[in-house]
Amino acid sequence: MGVATDSDPAPAAGAGHLRVIHHGSELVRVDLPAREFFIGRKPGNDLRIDSLAVSGQHARLQPSRGELLLEDLGSRNGTWVEGKKIQQYRLKPGEAFRIARYHFLYGASRLERTPPWPAATQDALLRRGLVPQLRMGMNNGQTRTIPLVREVTRLGKAGHTVIALIDQGWRVLLRHESGAPPKINGVFPNAPFVPLHDRDRVVIDTVEFIFLYAPPPAS
Repeated sequence: MGVATDSDPAPAAGAGHLRVIHHGSELVRVDLPAREFFIGRKPGNDLRIDSLAVSGQHARLQPSRGELLLEDLGSRNGTWVEGKKIQQYRLKPGEAFRIARYHFLYGASRLERTPPWPAATQDALLRRGLVPQLRMGMNNGQTRTIPLVREVTRLGKAGHTVIALIDQGWRVLLRHESGAPPKINGVFPNAPFVPLHDRDRVVIDTVEFIFLYAPPPAS
């Protein structure tokens, strides 16, 4: 089913990363594996987009000769590069493509070597005394805040979705451990680790949290 030939090199470290941008805001960044990678609305895709404008299995990415081969899989609304609807296109690092109103920017480096935001920004948050935390609305109209004070904070329960939030000091990573995948800013990123940004919206089962940096809650 793959489109790469046997002579196509598959980098052992992976094939770079994608930045997903919607209405000018970055939703998520995901590493690309050294294999074909599927984007679509339905479960089973590597990157799920929660939008009816996105087809069930919309597009495929395949590492090929140091580039990324982008292929539309017969989608209803098409896959677009530089304002043109494409069937296949060889993406170079720094180029972007569009599906519905979502823009995908291709980067050659892996996220482990590329911080998801400048370290200076994170340092400024810490110097201001802000700490990472989750905030959720309650049925009585009040909010509940969960400070992320441990190196690893787990949320969920057996038989349902369980995630782990890992505080690395300069960033917080979300790891999906079991159950249905969490949704981040309307996207289901099928990735081992996803870096969280200030004001990201995380949905676990039917519960929505906002991840943010804020002063510690009053004790």
